Amino acid sequence: MDFGLPSLLFCHRLPTMIFSSRLFTILTFTVYVITNSSIFQGDTQLPFSLDEEIALSSESKRWLLALPALVNRANGESHTTLEVELISREATAEHSRRLQEWWGIKNRNDLLKQISKLEEHGHNERYQRLLELLIVHPDMAPQKIVAVYHLTRKDKNYLNFLSENLEKAQQTELLAWDWGRAAALARWGYQSGYLEEREAWIILRYYGEKIQADYNSWKEYGRGYAFGRLFWASGFNGLDKFQGQTEEVLEILLSEHGLWANIAWNVDLGS
Repeated sequence: MDFGLPSLLFCHRLPTMIFSSRLFTILTFTVYVITNSSIFQGDTQLPFSLDEEIALSSESKRWLLALPALVNRANGESHTTLEVELISREATAEHSRRLQEWWGIKNRNDLLKQISKLEEHGHNERYQRLLELLIVHPDMAPQKIVAVYHLTRKDKNYLNFLSENLEKAQQTELLAWDWGRAAALARWGYQSGYLEEREAWIILRYYGEKIQADYNSWKEYGRGYAFGRLFWASGFNGLDKFQGQTEEVLEILLSEHGLWANIAWNVDLGS
């Protein structure tokens, strides 16, 4: 979803309103860092119930499987079945290894915590905070902001990316990226044996309904997802590797014969 600057400043999803007082900004950012450190995190409450029964039409399933299509296609994975490749002992072991390497996920509980975290505490949260700092300090270089707020090297990379893409950043949020990754984790979690088939579909529908309500088309969702992927890659200086790939896959998915171009947006997900 796109917002002009005035709307962005007063968007209810921003963690704090943007005030002129730099002291207030310093204090709120400090509170954010403290409360989001691991020692303040309690047990994760799942935002969905895994005990419910679920019945989805083939059209609904096709729609839900398309949510993480950008990363699935980039990885050479299927987007036509719940499993991303033929299930085998070797495939299960490989996807479990990838979840641990890329996400720190070692078991079912880790997976569910990460999926739940992405609803409100994914990259969009950090993105909005850093964007706020750039707006509050329009004449301050990213390196100076990092020094004043005692930020990390990764934050400096993020700030450089946002500074170079400020106009687009002011019109974009990363919920598509965060919620789309949750959808991908549901599929990878099923592939790794951490989720039952029914549970994976419940998670996919939960995030699918949020995405469908917040975005108006595959194009809008896809562009938000792609921008989020570039923001993520910028944190570890990965733009050279991921930017061309991301833009190419996005173009394919939205092309006349692409997957997203041939799936209606307002499909009934049967909640």
